[in-house]
Amino acid sequence: MTKSLGRIFLLIAMLLITSGATLCLAQTQTIDVLMPLKNALQTAGASALTSAQETGIKALINDFRNAHQAPVSNTAIQTARTAYENAILNADSSAAALQAKAIAAIQADETAKREADRATLAVNILGYLNSTQVNALLTEVGKRGLVRLLLDLAGGPRGGPGGPPPQ
Repeated sequence: MTKSLGRIFLLIAMLLITSGATLCLAQTQTIDVLMPLKNALQTAGASALTSAQETGIKALINDFRNAHQAPVSNTAIQTARTAYENAILNADSSAAALQAKAIAAIQADETAKREADRATLAVNILGYLNSTQVNALLTEVGKRGLVRLLLDLAGGPRGGPGGPPPQ
């Protein structure tokens, strides 16, 4: 009985060590940000990305992500929020509504800028692909699918901040 308990503990210890080593290895592996594009090209039967294409596209993605890493502190929106809160506390609904419109306008401008930057990124990435690759992708995933694929390379949820930096 003691020998079998010892073997069980030894097996559990070996399993934990193996699991820990596997977890450590998994954490040190880098994520290939181009994998969705590479997979789409392979599925479409197109030629793989060349090393020059990979380098150029990764540089574009890296530049985009560095420019959009964290929300920029916007003093205009902070001022509008303070005025909005003060209007509410002063029971002035018309002033609060005016500040709400100001906040929404600032947010709309920021969103428009980000979407324009994402579009520029997609266009620039498309410029690295050759016509055979583009045509194969269009045949495989269609216009909407190709646009979504290119925009999603920006990273994060729906291309937002938080995507891993290119490796």
